[in-house]
Amino acid sequence: MNKIYGVKTPTKKQLKLLEEQRKNWIEIAKKNDTSYNKTEPFYIQIWVDGDDVLEDSCRLGGCATGDYIKTNPRKNPDNFKTLDVKDFPVVDNKHPRQCDCCGKGMSEGFLIWEDTYACNKNCFMQILYDAEEYMYTEWHKEDVDLSLGDCFYDTPGNSYYETLHLEQ
Repeated sequence: MNKIYGVKTPTKKQLKLLEEQRKNWIEIAKKNDTSYNKTEPFYIQIWVDGDDVLEDSCRLGGCATGDYIKTNPRKNPDNFKTLDVKDFPVVDNKHPRQCDCCGKGMSEGFLIWEDTYACNKNCFMQILYDAEEYMYTEWHKEDVDLSLGDCFYDTPGNSYYETLHLEQ
């Protein structure tokens, strides 16, 4: 069983939701993510309301070390970790932000848009990838059509066209 953050003791319903969402996100990754690797841990974050009804879910990337269950502390105060600041562990650092990718506390990192935080470059890239703000792809020599005016680039960035198109 993966390490679970966010709640002290997950309910059976929360664990079931977590596994259902993991299956959903694995299917999405298999269809859309060429870097999907079955041997890597596949961590999930779910948001549930006070009655353990699923509100949202996402795949955790970057430096995640376990699954994350977020619930409303006002509705489930007995099942929420570190609800009262007086119970904060003395040996831990108090972080003013939480990474939106892996769920870790953070005192520095990346601000994306106005309200999204990433603790490191891996989480930053994962958030942008999940938001479809960028994607990884590969291009091949066969994709270039010199007859249409396309060109090839060498490693330093010089462009090479067919002479025919240079004269036009």
